[in-house]
Amino acid sequence: MIENEHLLRIEDMRIHQHLPTILIVEDAQEHVELLEARFAEARLFNPIQTVPNGKLATEYLAGVGVFADREKYPLPGIVLLDLVLPLMDGFEVLTWIRAHPQFAKLPVIVLTAHHSDRLIERALNTGADGYLVKGVDTAGLIALLKNAFLGWALVPRADSKAFHRPLLTNARR
Repeated sequence: MIENEHLLRIEDMRIHQHLPTILIVEDAQEHVELLEARFAEARLFNPIQTVPNGKLATEYLAGVGVFADREKYPLPGIVLLDLVLPLMDGFEVLTWIRAHPQFAKLPVIVLTAHHSDRLIERALNTGADGYLVKGVDTAGLIALLKNAFLGWALVPRADSKAFHRPLLTNARR
């Protein structure tokens, strides 16, 4: 059995090299660490890049400055975006992303501590593909990420605090 577990870990490492990068835009390091722990528990081995503010998020996506090295800082397959950020808030980042045609199909999931219909509506109208409340729907986030990379349409559970547009489908890609 130990030999099989070892082989599984080796296979996970091989697959990991080809998985899309997740860009986490989050200023609270404890939230980043919690997400990373949940991803590991769920065996979600995508490479993760993090930036602590909105300005660095746009620089990362644009590939400027320290982020010019795409080997080290690859374009993400999905962005997890906090709304309350220093330098540029999440809405400004989302507006920047949607203003650049090369990111038209980039899924952006708002991941924030604030749950209100007004914020959800604003995020979705600004171009977010999903809205999740931190700590409330971690299982929903894991399912959303796994399905997003497979290009499946997503349907939230009835008890979920997750909201999203059905844009994470093959038509979006």
